[in-house]
Amino acid sequence: MIEEDRDYAIIGPLPSVQVQVGNEEFSAFFNTGASSNYISSRCVANLDPAYYTEHHWENKPQVKASNGTRMKVKSQIVLDCIVTSRRIKFALWVIENLAHDCFLGIPFKEEFKDVVLLELSRNVKLTTMKDYYQICSAAEARRDLQNPNTEVQLFWISSADPKGLPQSNIETQNILKEFKEVVVDTLPNKPTQQRETKHKVDLIPGSAPVARRPYRMGPAEKEELERQLHDLLEAGRVEESTSPFAAPVLFVKKKDGTRRLCCNFRGLNDITIKSKFPIPRIDECFDMLSDASVFSQLDLVSGYH
Repeated sequence: MIEEDRDYAIIGPLPSVQVQVGNEEFSAFFNTGASSNYISSRCVANLDPAYYTEHHWENKPQVKASNGTRMKVKSQIVLDCIVTSRRIKFALWVIENLAHDCFLGIPFKEEFKDVVLLELSRNVKLTTMKDYYQICSAAEARRDLQNPNTEVQLFWISSADPKGLPQSNIETQNILKEFKEVVVDTLPNKPTQQRETKHKVDLIPGSAPVARRPYRMGPAEKEELERQLHDLLEAGRVEESTSPFAAPVLFVKKKDGTRRLCCNFRGLNDITIKSKFPIPRIDECFDMLSDASVFSQLDLVSGYH
C-alpha cells in the first residue's frame, strides 16, 4: 500500500555520500526527516538497468514536499549499489523534477545505521553560531527556551541501543548519579561549609591598605548588584566587613546574557607577595594522557562563590 502524501524536509546543509552503480556514480544526501528514499528520474536514466529492478503503478502517487508542492512518483526501483565500499540493496521512489540526484531518508537510516553514522561522523561538522549551529548545555537550552522570541532547532543524540552502551559510559552515568548533589545547575541556598584550611594573602611588608572607589553603574546594574549581594548574604557566602581594604565591583556579561559579578583586585595584587611554583609542561601532560580513552571537564556554576 502506497500513501499519496509522503513528506520530506530539507533543513540546513545536508551531508552526502557517493553511491556507485556499475560504472556510474552520483551523490546521495542524508535527510533523516524524509519518510522514504528518493531518486531523480534523470539520475535513473543514466544507470545501467542491470543494476536495478523497477515497479510501476496504474495510479501514480504524489509526494508532498516541505514547502507544500507536490511531485509525481514515476515508479519505485530496488537498487543494487556500493556505498562506502559496501554492497547493499534498497528501495527508492523515482521522482520527476527532484532538486538533487538522491535523498536517503528514514528507511535507509533504519536499515543501514552503521553506514549513516560512519558518514555523518565524517561529514557533519559542529560549528559556532557564526556559521550554522552552536552546541549548548541543557541548562543554557532551558534558559534560551524561556524566551518567547528564541528560534531553535533541537537534536537529540543518543545510542541506538541503550543496552549496548560502552562500559565507560555506564560508569560515567553511575558516577553522575552518585554525586548528583555536586552536578547542579544552580548553587544551593545554604552557607559554605567551614574548611580546615583558611586562605591567607601575604602582603609586601610596609604596604598600606588599598581602598578603591566604586565604579559608576546604571540603574539596571545597581538593581542587579543589590539582588546578587542580597542572595550571597542570605546564603552566608559573603559577610559585611569594615576592613580598610576595598575593591570595586563590576559586571561581565556572560554568553547567556546574564551578568557575572566580579571584583577588581588589581590594587591588592600590586602589594601581594606572589606565589612561586612550577607550572607543568604541556607536552608532559599530553604524554600522561596517551593511553586515556575517557576525558572529562568541569564547568563551575559559580566561579567565585
